[in-house]
Amino acid sequence: LTRGEGEGEGEESWALRTVVVEVKSRVRRIARPPALHDQLQAVAYSLMLRAEAAHLVQTLGEEMDVSPVELHGPPMWHAANFEAHVLPRLRAFAAAVQAMRADVAARVSYLCGDDRWRDRLLRERGCGFLVK
Repeated sequence: LTRGEGEGEGEESWALRTVVVEVKSRVRRIARPPALHDQLQAVAYSLMLRAEAAHLVQTLGEEMDVSPVELHGPPMWHAANFEAHVLPRLRAFAAAVQAMRADVAARVSYLCGDDRWRDRLLRERGCGFLVK
């Protein structure tokens, strides 16, 4: 439930919204703020489930921290950045994997090559972002 403005003066209204709740059981410590990779994981789940936001819950024993992760607002604008940066790389990676699976010679060449050769093949297949 989220609180919004009501019809009249001083009135409140409530609305339902879909929120993904991801729970991380920590062993050492609770990260405040949560690590970026944890936030991005929650963003991916939220986008796949068409949720509006996520709550990243971290627990350590009896301690609990809840961090909201907004998809469509500052400071990270997660949904727009996911669309602009993460999805194109996922698509390029998936296309490269499919191409390598379809071409035995390319797959063997990649697997038997040294690091420089593998880096070159990754760049040629649009996956230069995987190269160190």
